Amino acid sequence: MRKRASDAGNWRPDGSEPWSYGLQRRWLAANAHRGVVTVNGRWPGQPPHVHTFHNPSLTEDELAAGRAAATGKRLSLPLELLFVGALTDGKGAGRALQVAAALQRQGVAYRLHMLGDGPERPRYEAWASAHGLREVIFHGWVSREAVGRFDALAHFILLPSQSEGWPKVLSEAMAYGAVPIASAVSSIPQILAETGAGVARPVDDIDGMAAAIIDYVNHPGEWLAASRAGAAVAAQFGYRAYQDAVHALFAGAWGIDLAADRRPPTADHRPPTADHRLLTTDPLTTDH
Repeated sequence: MRKRASDAGNWRPDGSEPWSYGLQRRWLAANAHRGVVTVNGRWPGQPPHVHTFHNPSLTEDELAAGRAAATGKRLSLPLELLFVGALTDGKGAGRALQVAAALQRQGVAYRLHMLGDGPERPRYEAWASAHGLREVIFHGWVSREAVGRFDALAHFILLPSQSEGWPKVLSEAMAYGAVPIASAVSSIPQILAETGAGVARPVDDIDGMAAAIIDYVNHPGEWLAASRAGAAVAAQFGYRAYQDAVHALFAGAWGIDLAADRRPPTADHRPPTADHRLLTTDPLTTDH
């Protein structure tokens, strides 16, 4: 059996994590499963059997809609800020509100749309009210199509979460020209630095995140360059690019042509056997 395991979480966490995550990561790194591993980001000392893969989430139709929205997008006030995810401290909901509060203290006009829900929502709503955050709207969970409409309006997406692999909400927002302001965990700072699509700051650096937004406000051309950069690389996070990468992985690791395996069976070309099955284990996924 050809085996591929996928670790969609944080391959190199900086903080604490469940012991089972670390155990699985060591097992995968040691190649105990005798296969290949796909991970988010590139890491020092990455073994040959560990391959960097982008986390896919975008269809061709969504990429086309994103390009259309990003093309005409310009930075203006009030800033349209977006948070997408469970309303928890781990995902950074509270820190997103703190970023909004920091902007408000600096006199920067904004609207923050909070897409998501959770048992702690009343606490976050109370915090926003107590701190006079007049332009924060809690929408609860919305449909995927509605998220796309918010992405199309957003200037920035905030994701100051404690742990991630590569969050799909970032690539989805980038497709629509929203600029990420996110925490510097796992592959997030790598990808944002390589693409020029946004800014990553330490998890609790609220002032640094707010300052990054204000810097973009003061230099709208830099925001536009980041917005266009994100839209340009978004296709790398599409399902078509992912399929191409899987085909290349099978060809390189095992000499298997998946495209050929999809041809109708003939006398000289039989369908793939059980030996070609794909084993995927993905217990570390932290995305929505």
